[in-house]
Amino acid sequence: MSGAVSVKVKEGRFKGKEVVFDAPARCFVGRARACQFQLLNPMVSRFHCLLDIDPPAIHIRDLGSRNGTFVNGELIGKRDPWHTSELAALQEQHEITLHSGDKIALGDLILEVGVRETPFEKASKELPPLPSL
Repeated sequence: MSGAVSVKVKEGRFKGKEVVFDAPARCFVGRARACQFQLLNPMVSRFHCLLDIDPPAIHIRDLGSRNGTFVNGELIGKRDPWHTSELAALQEQHEITLHSGDKIALGDLILEVGVRETPFEKASKELPPLPSL
């Protein structure tokens, strides 16, 4: 299977913007300049979460953010209040598989995931006959 993954801003500063991935990508989401999704919001950590995309699959992992990452209203990761961001980055975080329609919340930003699966096209509708032996 091949396919595409889309990430659309449903609520927040760039409401309506959509990014479509048809090739593998790893995208950091956060306030840092190095993030592919840079969000200038004090509720979002410098490196808040990671989207690991390999169409048609998409996974998310919180990177030890202070306020946590929510998927469909459920908290999937957050660092303990006494941990620094450096210490939180060293801890193993769980990766969550996302599906079409899932919503990711980071502060007041809400992203919606879209997944489109496309089967490989057949090279030919009929197979040629096998040679006689």
